[in-house]
Amino acid sequence: MPRASKNRLHPNKIQELEERFFSILSSHGSKTGAQTFLKDLLTEEEQIMLFKRIGIYTMLELGSSTEDIIFVLKVSRETVRIHKYRYERMGEVLKSSVRKFIGIKMRNEFIKTVGKSVVSVFSVSDSMKKNMSLDKPPYER
Repeated sequence: MPRASKNRLHPNKIQELEERFFSILSSHGSKTGAQTFLKDLLTEEEQIMLFKRIGIYTMLELGSSTEDIIFVLKVSRETVRIHKYRYERMGEVLKSSVRKFIGIKMRNEFIKTVGKSVVSVFSVSDSMKKNMSLDKPPYER
């Protein structure tokens, strides 16, 4: 997150705080409770950063190009590069979570939205728009 402290914590202290954090988060037992907890805990800037990160991972999973991610999420090329590198090396738990987040219906809506944004930005001709299959992610076309 932004402006991380330069004063490092001992790894044991970090582990202890991490365990307490996830214990607190899971104790809410409902989406609403966890949502309220995170909204109260994180600043608006931290929330936006987190949501953009999830958006980047979602778009990467859907096969979106770097340019599409930059345009849709208003992030820098370097941000996409860093998170693409991280995502390629992450474990299956995160990738599986992103796939669940996407879901079939949401995936199709997301692709249509992204596709329309990209199509309108690049002023693709009507004949090209008709030939674009926006109901499937790029890796399934």
